[in-house]
Amino acid sequence: MAYARKQDGVWVALAGGETVEHDGVAASYETVSLWTKAMREAFGVFEIGGGEPAPDGQQIVSSTIGDENGRPVWFNAFEPIPSAPAPVSVTMRQARLALLHSGLLKRATDALLALPGEEGEVARIEWEYATSLRRSHPLVASLGQILGLDDAAIDALFREADAIE
Repeated sequence: MAYARKQDGVWVALAGGETVEHDGVAASYETVSLWTKAMREAFGVFEIGGGEPAPDGQQIVSSTIGDENGRPVWFNAFEPIPSAPAPVSVTMRQARLALLHSGLLKRATDALLALPGEEGEVARIEWEYATSLRRSHPLVASLGQILGLDDAAIDALFREADAIE
């Protein structure tokens, strides 16, 4: 449980080891936490209420104490949970299956077939005979650009590929 008291009109959380006073009587935080609600409130100490839980895909990044109907309540600030970093490499099998599941395999294959000259030959050899695909490989950036994928979308494909057993 967390407790707060008003100080200069603002709710302030009590810290462990802190002492509160009322009518010449002092009590430690630990003692106050053992009291009944009525006893705490006689000292001007109130349990800090609620605070919304983080929505799915979000995390609490900060909490402040505010006033709601004369009582202290937590107000939470949220932000998206960061994605796990993309794996450094995946197998070509995983890469192709991820592209297939995303509806991009045919477009990727057609794009490789359409690349002209020696650059196209090198890309097709890499695509056909490599056993793994590094996220940093120039072919990944080239295909991503052709397919209209930004870095975040490519990272998501690599994470999806990495999850394939």
